[in-house]
Parts: sequence; structure tokens; C-alpha cells
Amino acid sequence: MGAWADDGAMSAPAIEALTATLGDELSTSARARLVDLVLTNVEDAVVLAQAVQTEAGFEPQVVYANQAFTTLTGYTVAEAIGAAPTLWAPTPHNVDARARFAEGLKRAQPVRSDVVILTKAGEWRWAEVSMAPLLEEDGTWYGIATLHDVTERVELALQLAERGQELAEAQAVAHVGSWSWDVRTDVVTWSEELYRIYALDSKAFGASYEAYIEHVHPDDRALAEGNVRRTLETLEPFEADYRIVRADGEVRWLHSRGRVLLDDDGAVRRLLGTCQDVTDRKLLEDDLRHRALHDSLTGLPNRSLLEDRLEHAVSRAHRHGQLTVVLFIDLDHFKQVNDRLGHTAGDLVLVSIARCLRAALRPGDTVARLGGDEFVAVCEEVRDERHARKLAERVLAGVAAAGQEHDLGSLRLSASVGVALSGSSPDETLMRDADVAMYRAKRAGAGRVELFV
Repeated sequence: MGAWADDGAMSAPAIEALTATLGDELSTSARARLVDLVLTNVEDAVVLAQAVQTEAGFEPQVVYANQAFTTLTGYTVAEAIGAAPTLWAPTPHNVDARARFAEGLKRAQPVRSDVVILTKAGEWRWAEVSMAPLLEEDGTWYGIATLHDVTERVELALQLAERGQELAEAQAVAHVGSWSWDVRTDVVTWSEELYRIYALDSKAFGASYEAYIEHVHPDDRALAEGNVRRTLETLEPFEADYRIVRADGEVRWLHSRGRVLLDDDGAVRRLLGTCQDVTDRKLLEDDLRHRALHDSLTGLPNRSLLEDRLEHAVSRAHRHGQLTVVLFIDLDHFKQVNDRLGHTAGDLVLVSIARCLRAALRPGDTVARLGGDEFVAVCEEVRDERHARKLAERVLAGVAAAGQEHDLGSLRLSASVGVALSGSSPDETLMRDADVAMYRAKRAGAGRVELFV
């Protein structure tokens, strides 16, 4: 079943996904009415698209849009349903944004990017789009996106640069600096706020394109130069995030936009642009990304990141003729720790176990927590079963060492470890086979290692 029924009503899985924090006291119908009320009255456009399999791969297909969407794009909801977002966001103008959204859907991570919109009336607009992926129980992926119109903000910043008005106070509030480059005379001008962003003295520093590029982080310099070169060649605007190294040595993230200004003959006269300091936003995004892929208690990778690393580890093993081993670790009788000492003490023990497991294995190995008292380790460059068993025995020693860091009374920490090797198990069943071996170890007694055979 899709997120929306044939009669246009939201399905139960979609309601649960969008209103998970509303509490159990609301019925499904009440949640549906609440969601419909919210989406109808919000100022920002809201679009829900389903990932549909095509010959070219997975492509988004709109299954819902609110009234604000029509206000922004000029397309009716009926025209949007069943269409791809390229209807109002042409691909040639949104290559980077499209790639970001595809990667976000692939990694099940929220993404935010600016998008260039071509309305039904032929008007160009800018929108800041935030997309979050949703997975239904039947395995269908959706992307729910909000589109916030930022056209006035972008046009104002570009107009200020075009007219040479710096409005330093306003730019300082928004942390947006502007620049202008006359490509004929090679004269470059910066606003005072841009000098402040770069930590440069406007009286002592001579603005130039070369100096601008020199302050871009070496790893991002090709991106910055490529954007400018592409805009001069295609006359299409650009926008991108990249790092700069300020005069004081601090690394900051900038969101840069630019466009060309043509003369009466259609030749490029000037390149105009803005740079906004988005370091705080980047740090927040990095934190959210880390939280999405790591266990909140131990800081270890979670199941999503574990599966991604296992896939890459097995692929490398095949290329280099090596083995990859999966160690499925289940703590023995850990419930007794929580029952006798309390969950707070139990959490502290789990944190110690996570640290000791990392210390017991090699730096390149991945240790993840699946939840509760279950951990999984993925170890690469394993020679044979004997080597794999030694790694598993290190895990047992690590668990025991963690137990010695706490006053557990008569309790003793131990674990049952199941081992599966890529040479013995099919790639797609390594986790399952290690899990099966772990249960064999647990039935045989605490603190044991069993290989899947």
C-alpha cells in the first residue's frame, strides 16, 4: 500500500511516520485530520514523492502536494500528482541538488539544498528544500520535502552586489557577503561583510579572483574554480558549499551563489555572487548525520552503518582474495545486571564494553551495537578460521575486562560469540549465519565461541 490511498486519504503507515511524536492517545483518523490540517495551512510547499523503479533506476514520482505548492510553482496539485519533480525543477539547473537528494534517499538521511524552480508561467524562483526519507512496511521508499521560497533573499543579495551597495550592517546580520567581478577589467570588489567572513582587512588586502581562490580550502578549490568556469561558459547560475581557510587559520564553511550579468550584445560583463557563512549549519548537519548512523549510548555504529561497512568490506575481500569475518556478540545473562544494579548502571557497563571491544580488536575493524546487549564486529583481512577464532577470543577477553571496571558483586560478565566467514557463508547471509552460530554458542554454555559450519 502506498502512502496515500486512491481516494487521496493518507494511509496508516504514513500517518504513523509523520505523527510518531503525537502520542498514543490520538486515533488514526484523528492523526489523519491533524496531518491534513497542518499540511493544508503551512506556508511552505510540502511534497511527498515515491521512489519508482524505471529503466534508468529509481525516480521520484509525486503522490501528494499541498496548496502552498501551487502558490510557489503555479502547477495545480492534479498536475503534480504522478509527475517527477523535474516538472518544476529542471534537471540542468539542479544537478548538484538532485545528486544530494538521491544520496540522502540511498543513505536514509535528511538532506537540505537550494533548488532553482521554473514556474508554470516561466518565472525563475529559488527555494530551500529540506527532504527526509520515509520507509513504509512494504519496503517502499518515499521522500517528504518542504520547499521554502527564498527568491526575494537571493535576488536582493544579487541586486545589492550588482548596484555596488554593500549594506554592511544587513549583511552582517545574515552573515552574507557579496562580490562582483568585472571580467573585462578584472576588477574584483568585495563587501565589508565578505572581508569579515575571510578575516581580512579591507584596507590592507587587495581583492582579486586569484586571492579569492587561494583562500578556498585546497580540497575544495577545484569545486570553486569549476563552478565559476561553468557559469562563464553556460551562463547558468551556480550554488555550492565549500570550505575556506581564513586569514587567522580557522576553517569555515561557505554557501556560495553566483550568476553572470550580460551586456546589450549578450556578452558576459560581470560575475556577481554572494557567500554566506553556514559553518553552524554544517556542524549541525554533521551532528545529525552522526546521530543517524551511531548508537546514542555507546557512540558505536548502528545497524545501518554496520550493513554499509559490511558490504564494502566483503567487496574489498573479493577484490584482494581475502576473508571477512562477522562476529555476532550477545552478552550472557546481562538482564541480571539491570535487575540487580539498575538500568543506569547497566548503561555504564555497556559503554565500558563498547570501549573494551574497540580496544580488543584492530583499528580497521568495525564494532557496532545493534541494541540491547547485542554487538557485531566486522573484521577484514582475516587469514583463516584459526585467525577468526583468535579475534573472537579477544572479544571474550574485552567483555571480561569491561566487567572488571565495575562493582558487579557476584555477577561476572561474559559473552557468546558466533563467527561467520565470507569464504564459508554467502555474502548476503553473513550476519544471519553469525547470529545462528551465536545461539549455538549460547546453548553450549556462557562465554563460548562457535563457528558457523
